Amino acid sequence: PWGPSWAWAGTKRTAPRVASAWAGNTPVKLRLIHSTRVGVARKFDLDRAKALIAESGASLPVQIDLVIREGANDHEQIAIIVQSMWKQLGVDLTIRKLPAAAYQEVIFAETKKALLIRFDGPSVQDPAWLLDYDLRCASNFNTSDYCNSEAEDLLNKAHPISDKSERQALWDQIAKIWIEDTPRIPLYADTYTAVLKDGVKRWHFTQDGPFELHRWSR
Repeated sequence: PWGPSWAWAGTKRTAPRVASAWAGNTPVKLRLIHSTRVGVARKFDLDRAKALIAESGASLPVQIDLVIREGANDHEQIAIIVQSMWKQLGVDLTIRKLPAAAYQEVIFAETKKALLIRFDGPSVQDPAWLLDYDLRCASNFNTSDYCNSEAEDLLNKAHPISDKSERQALWDQIAKIWIEDTPRIPLYADTYTAVLKDGVKRWHFTQDGPFELHRWSR
């Protein structure tokens, strides 16, 4: 798993103001990929987790490195929480802080040798664009190295369809596959807060700054 504003153990998006849990690659309330009936949050079950580890035959304790970027406070806070919770399962996490350049090398390495916490993502809030970004096997931005040909075939099928309900049915199928495989673990989505001066009548949020020139007008 790699960790993104959603921290995936996160892609950056505005999120609902009321905290809520979900399963899947994006928060349910954003309705970007899966519908509410698909992205139901998993129940916290420590005993089940222990049973699955025992079933796997893994020798405990398991030693794992968890890589975070130096100076990223949210990374560190999440890493400490994960370290504490997973210790109950017999998993010993060693948190490694890397400077920005070394961190990027680890993120885009062909072979991952550690768990990653990452906070990143594209600006376009559209399922097809977002899935092209990190679902496709050959995508340079697919930093979790996830590859599922069935899901990619569904994505190819959805691209030319204009009917929203037909597309949503395909997004739900993709989401079910993604949730079953769980290539990464979404941890949280940011609640973006903007403070505006009195008298502002209209304001448009953009993640990458005020550079969407197609929205400018006299």
